[in-house]
Amino acid sequence: KQILFVIALLVAIGAQSISAQTTIFTYQGKLTDTGTPQSIYQMRFELYNAVTGGTQIGATVTNPSVTVTQGVFTVSLDFGAAAFDGTNRFLEIAVRRNAGDPFITLIPRQQISSSPYATRALNAAQANVALDSNKLGGVDSSEYVTTTSVGNLFIKNNTTQQTGNFNISGNGIVGDSLGIGKTPVAGIKLDVVGNVLITEPNGVMQFGAPNSETGMSNIVGSGRADIRFNGTTLKIVAGPAGGPPSAANGIEISTSGNVGIGTTPVTGLGRLQVKGSTNNEATLFAENTAGGGNFKFGVFGRSTNGAGVFGQSSNPNGFGVYSDGFLGIRTGFLGNAGNSALCINALEQVATCSSSLRYKKDVQPFGDGLNFINLLHPIAYKWKADNMPDTGFGAEDVAKINPLFVTYNGKGEVEGVKYDRLSVVFVNAFKEQQKQIEQQQIQIESLKKLICLDHPDGDICQEKSSVKENEK
Repeated sequence: KQILFVIALLVAIGAQSISAQTTIFTYQGKLTDTGTPQSIYQMRFELYNAVTGGTQIGATVTNPSVTVTQGVFTVSLDFGAAAFDGTNRFLEIAVRRNAGDPFITLIPRQQISSSPYATRALNAAQANVALDSNKLGGVDSSEYVTTTSVGNLFIKNNTTQQTGNFNISGNGIVGDSLGIGKTPVAGIKLDVVGNVLITEPNGVMQFGAPNSETGMSNIVGSGRADIRFNGTTLKIVAGPAGGPPSAANGIEISTSGNVGIGTTPVTGLGRLQVKGSTNNEATLFAENTAGGGNFKFGVFGRSTNGAGVFGQSSNPNGFGVYSDGFLGIRTGFLGNAGNSALCINALEQVATCSSSLRYKKDVQPFGDGLNFINLLHPIAYKWKADNMPDTGFGAEDVAKINPLFVTYNGKGEVEGVKYDRLSVVFVNAFKEQQKQIEQQQIQIESLKKLICLDHPDGDICQEKSSVKENEK
């Protein structure tokens, strides 16, 4: 069985007006079937840009029911207006009798004649807009602004920068980036070269170069506040209007993270540095309104190395918290006539030395007295720090007698003697001695009685008689 395509004719429908024109065109051909001819065939149509090979243009058009009369058939095809761009087009046809049969491609492809190219006129339809003023909303073309009519006194959409000035009234939206004095950087909505001035009812805010530094100055009423950056230090300052405020009138933050109040921070002097022209200005001051509005000053700090406040006093009569965590108090700085002793509690806080039973548990009698004192060895010595002579006990010697009477440092080493606790031992010793005195007194009285029996005229006996006479 063989199907042969022997002749093809193209007929374009050209009777419609341009406004009603579509992309459909009529194709007519003649089919010769060497087998048993039939009246209904299935056909497939594809458009290519070459007579052989090439690239398919547009979609495949399949017609499952094509009537063939004495070998002649007519079909309507639509590949869209975009398929015809003015270059050659070739139609490939495939035919089969029934749905289960394979398509047989007819050769050669048939070149499309010029008639269907009338559909390309659809692509030129927009040209009518330029010729028809009705397409411009009915507004006469003379009403539209051009460079001939107004020169540069309007805003135009052009990549070339416009000369002259323009004014905008009403509301507007900038779709992407806006550059003033320059081409905007990608991703920046507003990119400005030069100073920016924003005026409000209560003052003016200016972005530019206050005090020859990059930043922002905000003038409100009779005062002025600046946020400035000179490349190394950020400054937040305030002062009277009329000029840039001094850096001493605010806070400065260096690029290394140091903060200065009233001063430019210096590397190596700490994160926070405060300076004033008088002693009061350089003081950290706090107000406490509790208790009738008293003014108090407090410093609180915490550090992982155990020292909450770091500092040092060079005044010979001053107070200082040294950088290694030690607390220093010069003797000339201490008060006079105090009546309370100070101790360190379990929380390492300075506290009053309390003896109330409220703070004690596991209370038991303590019996050491003369035996403890007899083991003590007083010593005379000089302090290594200042060669000052002194007397006392060796803490290590006391610890051997009883460790309750010594203190220990953070390393667990014996540090000092609890001299105030020795009073407990002295009380027990006094009691022991008093008991011994009372026993000895009884023994003496017994001996006197024995002596007076044998020697009633003895002085001891006479003294006793005199006492008795006087008692009478």
